[in-house]
Formats: sequence, C-alpha cells, structure tokens
Amino acid sequence: MLIPFEGESLTRIPEKSGVYLLYNPEGELVYVGKAVNIRRRISSYLNKHHAQGILFPEKIASLEYLLTKDERDAFITERELIRKKQPRYNIKLRDDKNYYLLRIKGSERFPSLELVRRRSSAEDFYCGPFVSSLKALKLYRTLGRTFRLRTCRKMPQRDRGCLDHFLGLCCAPCTGKVPSEEYRVRVEGAASFLRGEGESVLRRIREEIAEAAGRLEFERAAELRDDLLVLEGFHERGCWAREVAEGSWDAWRILREGDKSLFYLWRYSGQGRLQEKREWFLHPVNIPSEELLLSVLSQFYGKGRSVENLFFSPPLKDLERETLLPFLDSLVGHPVGLLTPEQVPVPDLSTTLEENARVKWEEYLQQRTLDDLQKRLRLRALPWKIEGVDISHLAGEEIVASMVAFTGGEPDKKYYRKFFLDKKKKANDPENIYRVLRRRFSGDEKERLPDLLLVDGGKAQLRYAFLALRECGLENLPLVSLSKGEPEHLHLLDRPDPLPDDGASDFNLLKWVRDEAHRFALAYQRKRRTFEK
Repeated sequence: MLIPFEGESLTRIPEKSGVYLLYNPEGELVYVGKAVNIRRRISSYLNKHHAQGILFPEKIASLEYLLTKDERDAFITERELIRKKQPRYNIKLRDDKNYYLLRIKGSERFPSLELVRRRSSAEDFYCGPFVSSLKALKLYRTLGRTFRLRTCRKMPQRDRGCLDHFLGLCCAPCTGKVPSEEYRVRVEGAASFLRGEGESVLRRIREEIAEAAGRLEFERAAELRDDLLVLEGFHERGCWAREVAEGSWDAWRILREGDKSLFYLWRYSGQGRLQEKREWFLHPVNIPSEELLLSVLSQFYGKGRSVENLFFSPPLKDLERETLLPFLDSLVGHPVGLLTPEQVPVPDLSTTLEENARVKWEEYLQQRTLDDLQKRLRLRALPWKIEGVDISHLAGEEIVASMVAFTGGEPDKKYYRKFFLDKKKKANDPENIYRVLRRRFSGDEKERLPDLLLVDGGKAQLRYAFLALRECGLENLPLVSLSKGEPEHLHLLDRPDPLPDDGASDFNLLKWVRDEAHRFALAYQRKRRTFEK
C-alpha cells in the first residue's frame, strides 16, 4: 500500500528505523533509502531548504517503507533492495558484492576460520553478515588469535609451524602434534562465542589482562585489552551465527481479526537476501482459517512459483502442518521444508514481521474507515483531515472552545487549537459555534482547510456552523454535526433525517473526534480556572 508523498500523509509512518522506497507519478521506483527515524528522514525531504530538487529532479508522488530491527538491518535491507530493484537515483551500493561472513569449515578435520562473501556449504558454520568490512576483519583476526585457529585456506603438512604459530596466532595443527579432539574444543569455543555464548571467553580474557598487569607485562595486557574491546563490541551488537537452511524461503505473517485477514509475505533467496514483499487484505472472509490459508497459498504457488522452505509466524498448528505440507509438496513438485526461528538467517524475524504486518494492518483499517466515511457522507474527496469543534462553559460563563484535528484517522496535535470567547457574556452553544468558526476560517487560516468539519450538537449547531462557513466563503466545505443520545445521531445539511449510530468504524471515528474535542475543551477550561486561582 503506497502512501502519498505529502506532509499530512506522513503522520502514519512510525518514528523507527527502517527502509523507505520513493516512487514517481508513473509508479516507478526511483530511490531507496534508510534511516534511524524514517518519518523524520522523509519529512526532511518536504523541507523547502532540503536539496530534494538536486537529488530527485522529478516529482516524488508516493512511498512505502519497511521497519527493521535496527540501523544495521536497515543498511542490509537497503543494499539488497537497491541491488534487486536498481533505482535510478541510487548510485552507490549497486555492485554485486556481498557482505563479509565468518566461516568455520565444518567439513574439515581441522576446520579453518575464514572470511568469505557467500555461503557455500550447509556443513560449514557461518556468522554475519557484517556491514562493516573493517569490523569483520578485526573480529576475524581477534577470534583466530584468541582460540588459535588456523586461517590458511589449505593446510600443508610440515614438521614446524608457520609464522602464525611462532607469533602465537595458531596452534599449528599442520605439524600433526595437535590432537583433533583438542582442536575441536577450540573450534567449539569459537562457534559458541559466535552463537552469543561468549561470557566465559570475555571473563577469561579479563583475568589474563589482570595477570599480565600483575607481572608488569603491560604490552601484553594492552594487546589483550584491544582484543577484549573487539569481542565485547561484537557480543553487545548480537550479530550471532545462525544455522541456515539451504534454498530459497518465504516468511509469512498471517493476521486475522473478525472477518478481516491480512497475509503478509517476505520472499528470500538462498543467500538470505530479501527479494520481494507482498501483502493481501481479504474482507469479508467467513471461512475457517485453515481453508483460507490453503486457498491463498494454492493461488500464490499455483502460478508457477516455487519455494524450498517456508517460515510462518506464529508457527503452524499440528493440524495445519499435517494438511499444508503434503498439499504444497504436490503443488510445487518437490518437498517443502518448514523452518524454525533458529533456522532463518535474519535475527528476530518474527518480531520484524509482526511489526511490519501490524503497521500494514492499521493502515488498511484506517484506509477502509476513511473510505467508508467518504461513502456514507457522499464526499467528493477522502476525509483525510477532519477537524472537530466543541464548546465548554460554566453556567454560560467562562466560555472556551477547542478545535482538534485528525489526520489519516489519527489525532494530529500540531493542528490543535483553543479559543477563549468570553468571561461574563452569556451565549448559547450555536452562537458560540458561529463565533469560533468565524475566527478559525477568517484571514490566513484558510491555508489549512480540513476535508471534513465536525461540530458537537444537533441541527441548530449545524445551521450556525454553515452560516459561519458561508460568510467566510467556504459554503462548499463538508460539514456535519454529531449529537449525543441513545443512539447518537449524525446530522447532515442535505438530509432531513439524522443518521443513527450503527456501530461502524467510520461512525466510531466521528465519535472519537467529537470526544477528543470535548476532552481538549475541558482540559483548557480546567487550566484557566487553575491559573486564575
């Protein structure tokens, strides 16, 4: 679901790390970027002092985004999307290089520690990817030195060790004097550290630093300190190794509430690269969850698409798994594996999928609510910005008013306003509505017009509100009023009879606007009384 590239539309974007994709009016992807705070970053493009015209000579019409666990994951996702999509304004990161991985070759009798760019064997142990080549190189050297693992690609047979051995960097299994069992202990220690089980290693190095300092071997203590800083940095970042299944895999997150469903999909290559993302909203769907799942998967994979492995969040139930896997095996023509969270190369994938799916879900529900409201009120434009007005007074005195704004179905407090009308002069609510709207829509305030105006009250408040708008030259501004009662009623200018509350989400949105305006007016009233005391 694309979001219009305009200020008010950006309020729905979370203030979290992620990746954003910008599209031109023709729907072409022209730029992919990352940010620690994607709302702030995208909003900066709308700043007149930003060099957007230099970056994007053509108009940006819409955007979409993906949330990530942190900035590191955002960097990796950005690179993969640029490599896959090749946007015209992304000059960097288009090469075919991969990030560095640490590999322990499990197929060898004396496994070596290596820096590689691709996964090649399921028997090997991998850790990464590393965004920074420098950090990967430092960890590679430090880990080899700490556990004294060989780093040569092909182990020779010799009577004496190589230079690394004499420098204390390798235990020299090439001499044949190191038992394989002893070397395996070293390998398992390194692998355990890369899995995140590194506290014992860090504790041992701290003890060695203290012992070296006690012997006045300060140079040795400094070397161990540098190693400790590298290993602690890795351990704190949590870039740990993952047991990765071979072949491509699809990650699914399925949300279902009532008669509405969302099927959210991320497709990965065998190298753990994000290749594609898709979502399907189904409404209304009054069939069992198991049947719905089979229907969606059969339609998707029945069009010639293939996959080696599947990942579901949350995991499938036993009955779903027993039914689904044989069905998919016959559909794609080969056995399909079912991955656990520990088998996917993306840390905290379940959390990331959940977060992104929830955002899409909320966007979908908000969009449907606004669509339904547009149909109910027969509006020409989507009511993206709604303003609500309410009056508060004390027995007709101390009259104040509030105006709240909702953008995209959510409160937008930067547009909230409050008005002090009179301290002693008494006036009824319709007259006060008239006075507030005359102040609101006179002069320069016309620059920020709402798509829909809501006033608290019945027909009288509605008539006075329309009179104020007409005198301001805004008689075509959509206007409704909402009166309390059992049930509550919605009043429109072109309908003689009010619309009763039917419990629909769009009606509930209007009640939320009305209630928020009431809350804001009361808060202002209390604040004034407190100040005067």
